[in-house]
Amino acid sequence: MKDVVRKAHALGVSPVAPPPSHPFSPLLALRAILAVEGDARQRAADALFSAVWGGGPGVETPTVVEARLTEAGLDGAAIVEQTKDACIKARLRDGTARAIEASVFGVPTMLVEGELFFGVDSLPFLEQFLEGRDPVSAEDVARWATLPASASRI
Repeated sequence: MKDVVRKAHALGVSPVAPPPSHPFSPLLALRAILAVEGDARQRAADALFSAVWGGGPGVETPTVVEARLTEAGLDGAAIVEQTKDACIKARLRDGTARAIEASVFGVPTMLVEGELFFGVDSLPFLEQFLEGRDPVSAEDVARWATLPASASRI
């Protein structure tokens, strides 16, 4: 957690505080984010992020999620109601399945053109990739992928 706080400080993300419990169920918050469209999604994400990682009350109860979304200027009650919708639940299950299939194992992870970029420290590499300045060529990867093993770990 010290590493998380250090990185948050370096990026100007504050405050960062432990959630009320850990691990916790993010299911309601994830569904709520999917229920919000357009520019409002960022406000919803910021409000719920703060409720967990900014010393807030967490995101495990509908009452808290509704209040946080309402404080962000959204219709918290309507959004929480939408989290019960079968389509929202299916979108989250499908997105989770696609992430697992793509070998995503944590957040943040970006998948661009078949390339995984994991962790906040990989954001500069993502930027290079998007600008066409990736220092790793297909040939480099192929050389690594075809190296013979000279040791075995049992």
